[in-house]
Amino acid sequence: MMKSPSLFELSSRRIAERIWKDSEVKKIFIPLITPNKFGVDCTVQEAMRKNLVTTVRRRIKSLKLPVPVRNHIFSVMSSMGILIKKYMEDLVMDKDMNRLGVGTLLDHISWTPSGTIDKGATIRSLVKYLPKTYETWVKLASHCLVDMIKDFNVSPGLMYNHMIRAKCSFWASRDMESVLALYWYGKNGGSHSVLVELFMAEMYDDLYYQEKFSIEENMLAFSFVYCNYEGVKYFWSVLNDEQRERSIINIIGQNNRRLFESGNCHDIDL
Repeated sequence: MMKSPSLFELSSRRIAERIWKDSEVKKIFIPLITPNKFGVDCTVQEAMRKNLVTTVRRRIKSLKLPVPVRNHIFSVMSSMGILIKKYMEDLVMDKDMNRLGVGTLLDHISWTPSGTIDKGATIRSLVKYLPKTYETWVKLASHCLVDMIKDFNVSPGLMYNHMIRAKCSFWASRDMESVLALYWYGKNGGSHSVLVELFMAEMYDDLYYQEKFSIEENMLAFSFVYCNYEGVKYFWSVLNDEQRERSIINIIGQNNRRLFESGNCHDIDL
């Protein structure tokens, strides 16, 4: 269990969040997130970065806080900015997200208590802007948004076709979205036996599938390997104490140190 952040840390993050959503800051920051889209060359990017730093420092200074506090907030903002840029770069690769525009996406970013982007809460906030398509359903499934998954009407035919395609293609790329889509199809109205056949029975050794474990225990390990915060949180929540203990031992076992080497989920607060 992670140590809860202090009130000072939480307050600093909240201030940093608000400044990142400030219209003046966003106007400078957005072209830096996707410079190729805006035709921004390296020299211009550097000038824009300096302008961004100056603007952020000016906004922080206007808060009339002690210098050490202002410096800490700037440090928090710098760390958050790196996370935001990477996440935005990933989001705009999706055509539906790209249509919304970076400014809208920035407005809906949510944060975890540990200071990382809460991707599940962010998608939950954005879903009202997305089309009612199978691709949107996959986004909900990959973030384990249980209530929305159940309420979202997906054609069984579309899902079955996806399962067949996934069986042929996703094992090589280890697409977490495909894995979770398969899981939630089997969980909600699909065939559990088909789920087991297409997913668990074909999970090869380097994903560390344990046949004697439940699907949820295996999904916990898989979510950990691929740093799916929402998956780890969900599957941990549905396991009993015995399954949790067994799963932890399984993940940190002598022969599976690679799970930690390949993952970066050390900040997950269970």
